[in-house]
Formats: sequence, structure tokens, C-alpha cells
Amino acid sequence: MRYGADAVPPQQQPRAWFPQAPLPSAEISAAAAGEAAVQWHEVALTPMMYPGTTPPRPAVLIVQNDISPRIWAEWQLARVVEAEHTLLENIFPHHVIEHIAVMSSAAPAAAEAPFKASGAAPKPEVPGFTPLCSQMQPVVVMSFLNDLFTRLDGLLDMYGIYKVETIGDCYVAAGGLMRVDEETGAVTVRSDDVDPQHANNTVQFAKALLRAASRVSLPTTGQPVRLRVGIHSGAAMSGVVGTRMPRFCLFGDTMNVASRMESTGEAGSIHVSQATRDLMPHEAWESRGGMEVKGKGIMETYLLRA
Repeated sequence: MRYGADAVPPQQQPRAWFPQAPLPSAEISAAAAGEAAVQWHEVALTPMMYPGTTPPRPAVLIVQNDISPRIWAEWQLARVVEAEHTLLENIFPHHVIEHIAVMSSAAPAAAEAPFKASGAAPKPEVPGFTPLCSQMQPVVVMSFLNDLFTRLDGLLDMYGIYKVETIGDCYVAAGGLMRVDEETGAVTVRSDDVDPQHANNTVQFAKALLRAASRVSLPTTGQPVRLRVGIHSGAAMSGVVGTRMPRFCLFGDTMNVASRMESTGEAGSIHVSQATRDLMPHEAWESRGGMEVKGKGIMETYLLRA
């Protein structure tokens, strides 16, 4: 419809969208496939003075437009955006997504998110992995690690442990790092609060992963896998580094000491620092006495054999 030449210009034009039918899932699917099962119309109501009477009387001009193509295009776009958000939530924790959103609105620069947590960092690794790789095709190595790490992944939620990353045959995880927000249900990083069960959960996770690894066989010899596990308890900084393929990582001396505990441990055993042992005194620890640890000097460490 068009306005007449002598129509009074509208002061306001209220608009509304009205579907001609409800939106059952079957009709939505049909419309998404290109069939016009549902139509949407935009209706504009315009106050005016009707010119055909003397004196002119107040009237309302109603203009209706079919906007179905636009609505379905917007609906499809919303589905794509929702799928993208779901994919991001499956890849990154909630706080990492928030960090990416903040960084995308600021000048691009490498930054570290200000998240801190106290916890224990377990670091299991397959002894002799490098010479093992030289005897196998890459596809065999990948299949072997996928089988092993999938079993370890299945233990994470059971013990409240967060998987940080894998580096070759090294599996890095942290206890006491994450918590579930009571209001939103989102998984977020702890700030200044400390999980009192972080050491216990981490040590129990380490025991479970040694048992799980023993059920996996080495491709070359058929012998069961015997991991080295290193654990240290202390403060750490978590954050996102880089602007391309951003990674959520942990930083600080706690991670370094945990790595040293792993590299100086024994296959099939859990090697911990004095800090972790003090939080778990009831376990059957074996003192190794003072030992030289690279970058740390002499440290008192303990073994827990599977």
C-alpha cells in the first residue's frame, strides 16, 4: 500500500511480526528445507486523517508486508551462531571464551588472563617414548597415544581434575584449578579460594591413571604401559597466550617442579614433592631422601608405588 498525496505524515509507526501459523518442529524443518510452510508478515500501523470526509476524520493506515524470506534467513543465521558457540564451549572453558571476547574488542596483543589457583599438578609421561617412536610408523604412534589418553580423559570428571594439554607423550593436568559456578553452572577457574581436597583428588587420579595405563599394551613389545607421574602442590597462574589458536595454559614454579618430579621419578610410581606429601600424610610414601633437582637444588621427595 502507498500513502495518498494528501495523507498526514505519521508521528509513529508501531510494527509487529505475526506468524500465520504456529511453529511445530515439522514445519520448521520443512521451511528450513526451502518449503514455505510458515509465512511471517510485518504489520505497520500509522495514524492519519482520512481525506475523503469533510472535515477529515482520524483513521489508521495498515500496511502488511511478507517478510518470510528475511525471517528464515535470520533463523538460519541464529542456528549457525548457536552451533559455533556450542563448539567453542566444548573446546574452551567458560572463562577462556570470556577472555577471547574481551581480547577481540581490544587491540590485538599477547596477554595473560589474571587467573590464579592453588593446586596440585600431575604430569604423567611414557618412559622411553622417543626411541619407541623410531620403531613405529606415525599412524601407529598416534593410535597408541589416542587409546592411552582417551582412557585418562575418562577419569578426569570422576576426580575433578582439569586436563591442561598433551605434549607428545606427556599428559598435563591440574587439580583444584576449576570449580562449578553455583549460579550459572559454568565451569570457571578458581581465583583466590583453595579447594581443600585438591591434593587428595590429584593423588587418587594419579593412582587411577596408573591402573588405566597398565591395561594398554606397548605396540612394539606388548608389555603394559608403565607411566611416570610427578606431582607438586602450590600456586599457579592460568591464562590464554597468543592471538592465533589461543591456548589456555598454566604458568609458575608449581608446573616446573611437577615436571621435575615426573622426569626424576620411576616408571609405575607417583613421585611427589614435600609440599604434596604434607597434604597427604596418610599415604604409604617412601622417602627418597634429599635429591638434586634441576633448577631447585636439593629437595626432599617421596614415591608412592602402584
